[in-house]
Amino acid sequence: EAGNCVFVQGSEILHHVTSVKHAKEDRLSFVMAFQPANVFQPDKTVLDTWKRFDRNTGTAPYEFFRLKTWKLSWILKYYVEQTPFTKDVTELAQKLKIVADELQRISDLLQG
Repeated sequence: EAGNCVFVQGSEILHHVTSVKHAKEDRLSFVMAFQPANVFQPDKTVLDTWKRFDRNTGTAPYEFFRLKTWKLSWILKYYVEQTPFTKDVTELAQKLKIVADELQRISDLLQG
């Protein structure tokens, strides 16, 4: 019915969308991607999902790369500005390993 809207967080509820083949009026689909404000909180971004909805432009891998590197840059910025002086090299190395592991995971995803 014209004038109605359904707002859901698709990753949180089981749902199915039926394609509209014919309609009296145009249909508009609007997708908003939300990210946690806390860059240390895992997000729910899935590259394969982006690729499925990006058949026309092929920009999904690039946009996924940009999102993930932007997020990791904020983690590194936080480390630079908020990590107090310490001689505990294990602690410092662990902080870098977290970022390095995520970079490797993202790289592996992009490589297929």
